[in-house]
Amino acid sequence: MSWLPDGFEHPLREDLPTGHHLRPIRGEDVDIDYPAMMGSRERLWAKYGEAWGWPAETITYEADREDLERHAEEIERHETFNYAVLDEAEAALLGCVYIDPPDERSAPGADAVSSGGSSTPRPEATSSARSTTSCRAGSSSAGASARSTIPPSRLGYCGSRSSAA
Repeated sequence: MSWLPDGFEHPLREDLPTGHHLRPIRGEDVDIDYPAMMGSRERLWAKYGEAWGWPAETITYEADREDLERHAEEIERHETFNYAVLDEAEAALLGCVYIDPPDERSAPGADAVSSGGSSTPRPEATSSARSTTSCRAGSSSAGASARSTIPPSRLGYCGSRSSAA
């Protein structure tokens, strides 16, 4: 049984009130993802290193590309979603937003779990620490129909692989 309704189409772009936008991450984003990841590596390792061994000090550019391509494939299969937070020119990766199926740690009745964050600490970001939000379809238009429109207020900048410590 899928965690998404039949006919679900994931959004290809969501504009944010800050002038930034979200779009599904892809392998070609390695040119902006790798520097953001490595620039935040110590913070990321403190959060994910013990559990996932990520990001290793020796992670290569090509290994990052492969990781991004895996995320893109997961998005296409609607298994999980990784949205890049980008400036208008898509010259800078400001963070990521993850949307995953609920699990045993989710709030009762949650339809999804979202997390995300910025790759560099910024005072204007809604959150500089990792957090996870359980989402109910009824609380946003994300589950209201097969064609999803994910409101930025629902996703926010709430925690991620590139969040601040």
